Amino acid sequence: MFTIRYCSKRFLTHSIISRPYRHLSLDVTSAQKTNEELQPTINIVKEDLHLIHRDILQRLGCNEHELNELAKYHFDSKGKLIRPMIICTMARSFNQQEDNVLHKNQQCIATLGEMIHTASLIHDDVVDSSDRRRGKPAAAVRWGPRKAVLAGDYILGISSIMLARIGNSDVISLLSRVIQDLVRGEFMQLSTKESDAEQFQDYLNKTFCKTASLFANTCKAVALLGNLPNININQLADYAYEFGKNFGMAFQLIDDLLDVTATDDDLGKPATVDLKLGLSTAPVLFASQQFPELQSLILRRFSEVGDIERAVKLIDQIRVVSSRKPGHVQCELDIDERHLNRYDTLHGGMLSALTDSVSTLALQTNEKKPSKSASIELSVSFLKAAKKGETLIIDAETVKLGRTLAFLSVEFRNKQNNELIATGKHTKYVS
Repeated sequence: MFTIRYCSKRFLTHSIISRPYRHLSLDVTSAQKTNEELQPTINIVKEDLHLIHRDILQRLGCNEHELNELAKYHFDSKGKLIRPMIICTMARSFNQQEDNVLHKNQQCIATLGEMIHTASLIHDDVVDSSDRRRGKPAAAVRWGPRKAVLAGDYILGISSIMLARIGNSDVISLLSRVIQDLVRGEFMQLSTKESDAEQFQDYLNKTFCKTASLFANTCKAVALLGNLPNININQLADYAYEFGKNFGMAFQLIDDLLDVTATDDDLGKPATVDLKLGLSTAPVLFASQQFPELQSLILRRFSEVGDIERAVKLIDQIRVVSSRKPGHVQCELDIDERHLNRYDTLHGGMLSALTDSVSTLALQTNEKKPSKSASIELSVSFLKAAKKGETLIIDAETVKLGRTLAFLSVEFRNKQNNELIATGKHTKYVS
């Protein structure tokens, strides 16, 4: 199993998606630590979030009793309000000349962001036949899919009126693009690419459309509506866009990891829903690099009995432990019966495969990461047999990275007593 604790910015994606939930519950999502880390930000925008929630309920009110109840249904629990929290924080940072106050139009963007997001969730639950959302039955389950779709449309209609009243054509274009991207992302999920490279790029494109676009475009919108005189506001707005984009991508990567590691109760919605829908998210795609058998499951969209359980089991075996410096990765392997030879010790082929995969992983953490690489020579020296129940620490390091060749070394040690089990050497052609 593998989990990254530290890495270069270039390798950030791996650090986000490779940490199992049991570690996340201690290191990232523990309520106490989350509250401590986020409290300064929460304090800044606490009143903003309260006003936004109240504003949403007021704007969605109508004389049709059932539509009124349905449209407000998923706003009652308030959700996590991550989007308006990020938008309001960004907005205040662009109002330094006015003591970081939040302008009315900026607050409107934060409100719009949450409304558009929730409308898309209502529509997604219909398309995906999901039965739970935010800890309670989905709107489509309680009222039926037809009425749920109409409620989502109603929320988007109110959002359009609010957007038009802002009166800024650039901002209107940005928010309109968010809705366009949400539809494109949902449509892209209906197909699966054939090659590994296409699959991952397709995943990133879908992630941007369905999640990061909203963060990116709303952050840029509130930046354009800010009050920072005597500066290039367009350039700063582009920086705000990049921040929102990167935050949104990271947010979705973590959400996709939790989908295959957390429970229904943890999430407030069904777990493994992406796999059930035939979707290949980052945890699956990274695991497929270590376990090629996952490719057949990906291509048939996990449609056969046992595919989902098999995918989750393989994902849980991967855990990168640390990348202390560029060109170095440390990993763990918990040895079980699947890794043994007929003598009940760790199979030599497993060590060869790990030498290949982990050293290649180390190569990819270099600041000047090669775009392509191919193995020229690989060797493993066996010093001691490893047995079932033991845990190996695997250290891979880039010894030298030249213009055409990379020399990599790997050490396998027993985690319990630090005893050296084997060493590996790997030479790769790079370009």
